[in-house]
Amino acid sequence: MEAQHRLAQAEAKAEERAGRDHITGLLNLRSFHTRLDAEVDRARRHGRPLAIGLLDIDGFRTVNTHYGHVVGDEALVSVGRVLSRFTRLHDVISRTSADEFGVLLPETEAGGAREAFERMLLELEALEVGALDCISASVGIAAFDRSMTPAELMGKAAEALDRARAA
Repeated sequence: MEAQHRLAQAEAKAEERAGRDHITGLLNLRSFHTRLDAEVDRARRHGRPLAIGLLDIDGFRTVNTHYGHVVGDEALVSVGRVLSRFTRLHDVISRTSADEFGVLLPETEAGGAREAFERMLLELEALEVGALDCISASVGIAAFDRSMTPAELMGKAAEALDRARAA
């Protein structure tokens, strides 16, 4: 059993080094920041729109506590699949923390990002994962303006997410 645990940890570390989250297969936070930097540079250079959304699974700690980590991991994978299905090929999806996902939407204004996330939230509400009959989430969206740094854009999305969580 100990050998299996060490092997699983080694695999998780190798995947992280490869830029992928070991549960969802999505980009990890470090890879997301690399892509964010590149997309902000591109949007600034070409004067193109860029939006970012942060999606946080509501009550995720409770899911793990009441239903177990297996169901929690299944929920994370399912959320990642929904985000992948409802985004375009050039959009960038990442698991940015334990229960949070980031989505970069190049060539997208704030209104288009809101519409995309509304569709995703409806799909998540209809999703059944193990004993869960839906997944509730909060979303914060920010649109890039040419004076922003990548950190400022991410910070604006985080502020919007905090407001959504409090609502």
